[in-house]
Amino acid sequence: MNLLPRLIGRFFFIVLTVVLPLNVFAQDVLPDVHGQKLAGLLKAEQKAGGELFTLKTTFIPESGVAQPFVFRRKQRNLPDLLIYYFFFKRDSAIRYVLYEWDGANFGGYDAKAPAPPATVTAFLNKYNELATRITRTYGIGKTEGDLTGLSKNPAGRYQRSDEWKPNDSTRVLLSSVLSGKYEKRGNTEEIPAYRIRLYLWNESARNEETSTGPPDAEKVARLDAVFRLWLAAVKSKNFAASKAYFSPALRKLVTDVQLAKVGESIRFDEELVIFFSGVQLTLDGTAYPMIQYKYKADGSSPPLELIKVMFDHNGNIAVLQPVKRN
Repeated sequence: MNLLPRLIGRFFFIVLTVVLPLNVFAQDVLPDVHGQKLAGLLKAEQKAGGELFTLKTTFIPESGVAQPFVFRRKQRNLPDLLIYYFFFKRDSAIRYVLYEWDGANFGGYDAKAPAPPATVTAFLNKYNELATRITRTYGIGKTEGDLTGLSKNPAGRYQRSDEWKPNDSTRVLLSSVLSGKYEKRGNTEEIPAYRIRLYLWNESARNEETSTGPPDAEKVARLDAVFRLWLAAVKSKNFAASKAYFSPALRKLVTDVQLAKVGESIRFDEELVIFFSGVQLTLDGTAYPMIQYKYKADGSSPPLELIKVMFDHNGNIAVLQPVKRN
């Protein structure tokens, strides 16, 4: 499905943005993820120079948590930083953030030899910088392992992790594997690895109750009634009346010509029924109640044609998207 905005004849898309104060990005990692929403972080990430990054893998997150938005930031003397924003589907509240500096992503090192000494030093300095910064915020954490021997033995394998649990709602885990070791054993081989990962968890978000979950049967019925009224107005070509069911921002943008073209794409002689209802997140993290309609006579699975309708929190139509499957 293509969710890029195309107002002419296909669908209408209005993005509402929430601006997060940029002082949380005065450093390269967030000091805290409590109270953070996806919309603000995506906006701030763009301001910080992050570029949206497409993963080749799929995560299996905990129940209710969506696939992450991932950003790439350029780094000096280290592999580029990947930042993973994991958020709840119900309201876009941040569950946790992962920061990853990994030579396997962008390092370009020789897979069978230790990294250059300058790179090893950069990783050690970065780990120490992060550990010091977090300790200043949350106090002394629990440490396992040691990285200090790496400077004396670049071909060795070293690991360290530091964990902080200052309260019941906060967990921070900093870990690193720095290894210049190469060894082949039968059909397996151990190759050099250079990686730092920092997790920031919002434990309290797991149990927070919100009002932006999937619409219940009563709300679906109300939203369906709005769509049916809009549909009747478009069928009769009463475009002025049909605009009354749009969100205020969308109402200002849509023209009668565009509505006429949308009307031409709908088969009014066939019955439309609800195929699915739930919540849809836009790229800025805004959660909209959403209903998908299919033609009753379409027995395909999934349906060959759908009409996706997303509503703002006042029950107005914010997005209208006919979708055809080839």
